[in-house]
Amino acid sequence: MIRLFIFSNSFNTYILVKSVEYFFNNTIKEIIILQENNDDELEKIYDSHIVLCNKLKSAVELSDIVIVWDDVDIPQESVKLIENLCVTNKKTYFNIPFSLNEYSNVRDIENIIPNLCNCPVLLNISIGLGTLQPYVELVLNNIISSTKIDFKQYYSPITQKIFKSINDTNLISIKEHSSFFTNLNSEAFSIVSLSVPNIEELYKYIDIFHKIRPDFVIVQTSLDYIHFEDLLKSLNNICLIKCNILIESNYRVINNEWMVNCGIRNDKKNNTLNVDASDLKDDLLKRIVSHFSLPEGIKRF
Repeated sequence: MIRLFIFSNSFNTYILVKSVEYFFNNTIKEIIILQENNDDELEKIYDSHIVLCNKLKSAVELSDIVIVWDDVDIPQESVKLIENLCVTNKKTYFNIPFSLNEYSNVRDIENIIPNLCNCPVLLNISIGLGTLQPYVELVLNNIISSTKIDFKQYYSPITQKIFKSINDTNLISIKEHSSFFTNLNSEAFSIVSLSVPNIEELYKYIDIFHKIRPDFVIVQTSLDYIHFEDLLKSLNNICLIKCNILIESNYRVINNEWMVNCGIRNDKKNNTLNVDASDLKDDLLKRIVSHFSLPEGIKRF
């Protein structure tokens, strides 16, 4: 039972709070966050008790593990203070560094294509900011793990960065968090996550999509893409791939920088799921398993 202090802006904090149960082996007793980073939705999405603190010193002292996710709007004086407090109080400390480029590199993806030729592929495409892609990637890992299917997973750049930042610990519960596909079974079921800046940049990945030939496609967006039909047409016409499920977050991006949580919308569409829906995991499991299932006696995997 551990107490975890998460320090970042409200959006990054939101991602980590939602993802924490999939990241760590240990049962989380409490999640500690600053009052200023609190989101009204946090206590609705996580069962563990969330403790709000007004001061960094008290937050560090209450915790067993501290995770700082750096970002452009994070005061470096606060980061340095937390580091010093962790040393003084002998707390386990991890820092997820800030990076301007969080999108998938075409060359990196091309390197793993040879390992995707003889296996079923689930492709997860995140378009733009505010999609909560790391959380969905961890949910997918949990879902496929529960089926006992041999699989491999290539994570998005931001999720890879999170793993690398907290890699020096036995706390991580996910076994296959490495992106080195060459060390994994080439015929195993594959989950591949891409992160694309916007619809206009999809053309850069056309060759990738054709070579991967995904069997199942999940697309993630924020509320900035309100014309979902146009988005799906772009995917179909530009990339020649069909979206099986669209997962929307409740965030809208302001000035291409600030994330605003607008709350869950009620106008649910066909094949559209909400990332904060309580039944997201069960719904994804049902759809994915039914899609890849074959009659008894015929083995796909």
